[in-house]
Amino acid sequence: ACPCALIISTPVTMFCALSKAATTGLLFKGGDYLELLAKVKTVAFDKTGTITRGEFIVTSFQSVQETFTTEQPLFWVSSIESKSSHPMAASIVNYASLKSIKPLPEKVEEFINYPGEGIYGKIEGEDIYIGNYRIGLRAGCKDVSHTMDGKASGFIYIGATLVGTFSLSDECRIGAKEAIEELKRAGVRTVMLTGDNQVSAQQIQNQLNQAIDIVHVGLLPEDKAKIIEELKKDGVVAMVGDGVNDA
Repeated sequence: ACPCALIISTPVTMFCALSKAATTGLLFKGGDYLELLAKVKTVAFDKTGTITRGEFIVTSFQSVQETFTTEQPLFWVSSIESKSSHPMAASIVNYASLKSIKPLPEKVEEFINYPGEGIYGKIEGEDIYIGNYRIGLRAGCKDVSHTMDGKASGFIYIGATLVGTFSLSDECRIGAKEAIEELKRAGVRTVMLTGDNQVSAQQIQNQLNQAIDIVHVGLLPEDKAKIIEELKKDGVVAMVGDGVNDA
């Protein structure tokens, strides 16, 4: 018997699947990648903006130096963050506006992004470093804190001197927990890769009811790439993330 009907039905089925995926916002480069999904053994997730909404709320912002009021560091930070595309940046700019402080990005003389660490900006003659504990090391600070009150922690340095701190909170996306649990029911291992600290990651795990199998914290972008390579030794790996905060 001639398998003509079978030969014709295969590309039609693939076309329908690709078209259906496109209507939900999923774009596949070709049928090969769609078929590869059936072989996935591990799905690795970025945390910020992927598992979480990436819509941060500033829960605290304070000066730690008597020589500065909160307003001065907030002006510097919001002006510099105005030039950043990181998901946290917009929340700080909005927070400044709520405090009647207008960011002036045009006053930022220099701007450097350090992936996995934070940012640097020169404003009003001051060298300002903003980010996680790693940015303190880059700024030359000898005594660097890693966490603060269990929130995503931010630190502000003028040179090597810590002048301020801030905390932000984020929530899981609607449906994230259910999607991860469905993967587990299908026998797929789930992994979270994040540059945030252990406490921050654990807060998200708690929201997910401990659904993620493995959690890696404190990662630079290159660390995430290395872990993916290790995971690939056990089979096909899918990575889910927007990469905005790793770019």
